[in-house]
Amino acid sequence: MIKSLLKITRSSICVCSDFNKKPKIPDIVEFESLNLSYATRVAFTCLFNIKKVNSKHYFTISQIALIKQAAEETCATMVTLNTSVQASQVKQLTKLIGLPVLDRTDLLLALFEDRARSSTGKLQVELAKYKHQLTQLVRGWTHLERQKGGIAHRGGPGEKQIELDRRILRDKIHTVQKRLKVAQKTRLLNLVSRQKSGVFNAAMIGYTNAGKSTLFNLLTQSNTFQENLLFATLDPLSRRLQNAYFKHIILTDTVGFIQNMPNELQETFYDTLVEVKYTDLILHVVDYTEKDYMKKIYVVQDALKKIDAADKPTWIVYNKVDSCLNKLHVAEFHTRSFYVSAKTGHHIEQLRQALINYA
Repeated sequence: MIKSLLKITRSSICVCSDFNKKPKIPDIVEFESLNLSYATRVAFTCLFNIKKVNSKHYFTISQIALIKQAAEETCATMVTLNTSVQASQVKQLTKLIGLPVLDRTDLLLALFEDRARSSTGKLQVELAKYKHQLTQLVRGWTHLERQKGGIAHRGGPGEKQIELDRRILRDKIHTVQKRLKVAQKTRLLNLVSRQKSGVFNAAMIGYTNAGKSTLFNLLTQSNTFQENLLFATLDPLSRRLQNAYFKHIILTDTVGFIQNMPNELQETFYDTLVEVKYTDLILHVVDYTEKDYMKKIYVVQDALKKIDAADKPTWIVYNKVDSCLNKLHVAEFHTRSFYVSAKTGHHIEQLRQALINYA
């Protein structure tokens, strides 16, 4: 197993807010975990009940004052928001608080950029960044509303700078999309080739940090990166299931899901899961220790619907049962449910044998 040396290099004030109610504990914990995954220590967490959004800086002046006070008292180096806000609002918050401010989209993009290792993964992050920048141009870059044109100027006479920047971003998006389509086509061709040669393909999906990579390493005897962090694995990876029967079964580990994924990120990363609908079997890995694991099951199922893979044969693999052995084992969705522990190896061989028999 590859052991990571996650070095905490930043500290943040986490701002968790919700409309007309207090943020829920599981959502707060998850957002704090996102910060940790970005090598950021949570210095303090502010919880706000939003009655009405301030169009200029999102929060009220009194709420901003509390954030600034917490930052000064804890010597935090940044502020992170659990919601996505407009670029102009981020700019105003940064000015008022005196620290860099990352909203939910910015934080996820920064985290994905840190995690991407393959050329395809880096292209996905690049595309998501361009799409995000394009939406921010529309929403809040009013400082770019100036004319650009005339002799020795790009964009032609009378073209606004924002229109020029928008066109440049769209050109970049088109270029990256073309490169991603080539990479995706190659992966699909490899999958089809394996299917034609009689190879059985199974894809592992699940909410982020459900233990997919640890389970993947155990079943395939690989040593891919694994860590108790959100989005420890970003790039899809395929390996052969190790078995004594020499059956050729390929397992593919995929990027994890998360609730409230910003649209521009969702569109980009769902595209990477297209091959899931062409596999023979889906293994839906669930962290059974989570109190709201049913909610996370629904998040993943909704994602499968969006990529037209909801009707694929699916097994639920409840992971981490070593930490909740007294929990009632009930198959909520499928007759093919497995209760395993990738950490201790509990029932792993039963799962392996079931895969061999099914293939």
